[in-house]
Amino acid sequence: MLKVDTAAIDSAKVDLSYCYIHSPIDGRAGQRLVDVGNVVSPGGTANRNSTEGGNNGTASSPTNSNALVVIEKLDPIYADFTISQDKLTAVQEQMRSGTLKTEIRLPDANGEMVAGTLTFLDNAVQNTTGTVSLRATIPNAGHRFWPGRFVNVRLVLSTLHQAVLIPATAPQMSAKGSFVYVVKQDQTAEQRQVSLGQRQQDLVVIESGVQVGETVVTNGQLGVTPGGKVLVEKPRDANAPVKTESGSK
Repeated sequence: MLKVDTAAIDSAKVDLSYCYIHSPIDGRAGQRLVDVGNVVSPGGTANRNSTEGGNNGTASSPTNSNALVVIEKLDPIYADFTISQDKLTAVQEQMRSGTLKTEIRLPDANGEMVAGTLTFLDNAVQNTTGTVSLRATIPNAGHRFWPGRFVNVRLVLSTLHQAVLIPATAPQMSAKGSFVYVVKQDQTAEQRQVSLGQRQQDLVVIESGVQVGETVVTNGQLGVTPGGKVLVEKPRDANAPVKTESGSK
């Protein structure tokens, strides 16, 4: 008789456990999708890990009529983005060497960067777009990043030491390729062919053609001719008073 009563108690505990729904992840609950008295049925997945919108994609939520509430995991959070298939070989090589880094910024964060870890590379190239999906995992203790929000993602493949950088507005195009105007010691302009590297925000890497310490023309290139005189204007201090001159005719 004791064994029968014990089995009945265990069965009742199992039935009671069905009265509670537990989330498989820790996170933040969203808006309640059902009200008291609504009819629901089991099945499907109501919970998911949230994804952060990347610079080439946005987060998406699964549609499920049986969902009670959506739980978003905030820390860590994921940033999904894509790269061109032309960059896939370089990414795979850097992944094998373990040197890949990701930098994630909010569009309104004034350049503040959070370092993340590349944790996923898709197993196929998207036929329609020619891109590959990637995912970075980001620490988000302060909840600065929010599910579904767009972010700027930069995947750092390698670091160039002692690279020559010039403003991206300096290079011009000709039939022979990219060139810049270099200001010589006698204040004349020399047209010089250059080889451009990767771009870093408002700067671009010069792989060859310009040496460290040389001055290049960044504005008014249409008025510059090879061998012609160049007027070099130094930036004015924003805090300095503006000088004005008055005269009479």
